[in-house]
Amino acid sequence: MLRFALEAEDAVVLVDPARLQTAILNLVINSRHAIKERGTITVETSIRIFDDTSELKAADMGAGRYLAISVSDDGIGMSREVQQKAFDPFFTTKPAGEGTGLGLSSTYGFVKQSGGEARIYSEPDEGTSVYIYLPLAKELADGFVPSSQKAVVVGHGEHILVVEDDPDLRQHAEALIRALGYRVSVAENADEALVLLERESGIDLLFTDVIMPGSMHGADLAREARARYPHLKVLFTSGYTKNVTLHKGRLDESVELLSKPYRREDLARRLREQLDF
Repeated sequence: MLRFALEAEDAVVLVDPARLQTAILNLVINSRHAIKERGTITVETSIRIFDDTSELKAADMGAGRYLAISVSDDGIGMSREVQQKAFDPFFTTKPAGEGTGLGLSSTYGFVKQSGGEARIYSEPDEGTSVYIYLPLAKELADGFVPSSQKAVVVGHGEHILVVEDDPDLRQHAEALIRALGYRVSVAENADEALVLLERESGIDLLFTDVIMPGSMHGADLAREARARYPHLKVLFTSGYTKNVTLHKGRLDESVELLSKPYRREDLARRLREQLDF
């Protein structure tokens, strides 16, 4: 099944239309192979804002507003090792005769030439989301003010537990949250998080990825943690969009989700909203 959630139909980007069409088609074809024609592919568009506080700060992207196009599936997913090579030319996990390994690399090349960036979020057996970010045309991006030049709400020494299996994202989140004035503990998975919750008294908020390897996902961790500590606040984050996590049954519709990659300003606001609720 092919699903669409197009929230940026009026966005304007200065790219070659034929190459953009080919890039999206390549992503959909890869997803079709991943689901083995028995699953769901979701194509989404949205407007995202990035600055030097987002996890994309090292990707040679200018600060500003971007069109985000994502293609997600509920197929076989990728290991972290495969994700790290996925954009390399001629790299493929498909059997001989089923692909050249040039689809993702050509998509990545087109996106970089267009001043954008691409990211993959995936877990084995949990599906994959591939995002391409393309800068909006200048007339639509005028007036952008980086969050580093804005006042952001800060913490008052509250204790945050960050649960993230990706080591780079875990380190990025820890650094941002410490800089905002919070105490921080980190865990790689749900089992580590539950041990820390029991060992370290006074944790105020659980900031957890939704889809993680291990014995339970973020929503299961949150339910278990709140059963033990009813006053614990929870904020979810994910590289998968809310449409995808809802479709997979990982989150309830009422849950607020901070999408990756996130900016310091957005993280600061969401933390305070949850802590002050």
